[in-house]
Amino acid sequence: MLLASLTFSAYILSAPILLIRDSKGEMSPQAVALMLTFWILSVIIYPTLVQASDWFVDKVILQRTNYETLKIEIAKIVNRHETIELLLQSVCKKLAQAFTASEVRVLTSHSSHSVCDVAVPHSHENQELTFQIVMTDFATKFSSISAFENSENGITTDRSQTVTATVFVPTTEHPHYLLVIGELGAGRRLLSDDITILEAIALLIARRIDALRVNHERCERSLREQQMSKLATEAELRALRAQINPHFLFNALTTIGYLIQTTPNRAFDTLMRLTGLLRAVLRRSSGEFVTLGEEIDLIESYLEIEHARFEERLRTHIKVPEKLRSLRIPTLLIQPLVENAIKHGIGPKREGGDVTVGAEIGKEGFLQISVTDTGAGVSEIELARQRKRGVGLANVEQRLKGHYGEVASMLFESASGKGTKVQLTLPLNSVEISEDFKKSLIKGV
Repeated sequence: MLLASLTFSAYILSAPILLIRDSKGEMSPQAVALMLTFWILSVIIYPTLVQASDWFVDKVILQRTNYETLKIEIAKIVNRHETIELLLQSVCKKLAQAFTASEVRVLTSHSSHSVCDVAVPHSHENQELTFQIVMTDFATKFSSISAFENSENGITTDRSQTVTATVFVPTTEHPHYLLVIGELGAGRRLLSDDITILEAIALLIARRIDALRVNHERCERSLREQQMSKLATEAELRALRAQINPHFLFNALTTIGYLIQTTPNRAFDTLMRLTGLLRAVLRRSSGEFVTLGEEIDLIESYLEIEHARFEERLRTHIKVPEKLRSLRIPTLLIQPLVENAIKHGIGPKREGGDVTVGAEIGKEGFLQISVTDTGAGVSEIELARQRKRGVGLANVEQRLKGHYGEVASMLFESASGKGTKVQLTLPLNSVEISEDFKKSLIKGV
């Protein structure tokens, strides 16, 4: 209409020129040039007129927002939220502002029907409003309906509101969602480009919801797997710890049996010490961790029992600073190493030797616990055979791996006739201590 009006106005203004004729009665060259100029200008000005008319209709008459900008803003809102409920609430609020709707709300269907299913109302004269699941293509997912609200049994009527349209959100799996657009401002209706942008927004929401559901399912599956792995690890650690107790008891009873044959009085004293020691072990059996000080106390009680058998042949030294005794370590972690040093290091050596238990904070901030003996020592081949065949060392290695993974380590140094050193390296960050205390320990190295 604008183009026709401009053309007609140009014709009226240029009519005198168009009426000029030459001597032969034909149209003058000036008139032909003017006609061609008007024709070219009309072709050039047409896109501008279309844009101007679109702007006038959108901004002045309908007061619509820019849909490209709206789609970008909706995409930002959708990608910002990590929960479906907040996502839908934010989108509804934005759509209500963009379409000047009285409200935009969400209906949820927990029915496990096809992805193409949508709830469409069917009213009958003497019956309540009911809902039927029907197959529909994407173009027909917009339908004018009476107002309704959510209820426990589905959707119920509320005739006090007016609904302009419903927008089906095509998620892959149930629950499915339906955006209900209320009455639009100034009595306007949805046009074809309104429906097009709503379809695009619904598809954008559906893809984000599907992605969130996949991520949530993946996280839940990962948590379940971690929980199962944790339970399996805890069961394995409890079994390993329980394995240490009878192993330790067996060796202690062997010592008492030897003393009964030689010095019965000392055997009785040793039996009383063993009773107190076992009472302390059983009292701590409910927990996987003890303080380093409690572990050292247990080792000292055990060494008193072994002194009854080795007498002057066994000399022991405990070098654990007082400030480290509050650190927590797995229970019965050092005792098997001390027991192994006495059995395989001091026992075979006729003149006996020294066993030293030490602890310190290394330069890299790790807790280093060492058990050193000056006993017989072993070669690398014999050491590998003992680690494979023995219970204590294999048990300690498995428990270290179960508690700390690859972070902790157990290193051996041994030479025939010179003794053996076993060093445990444990991460301080796995121990429940304050950062200030940890820094003070590292600073004091």
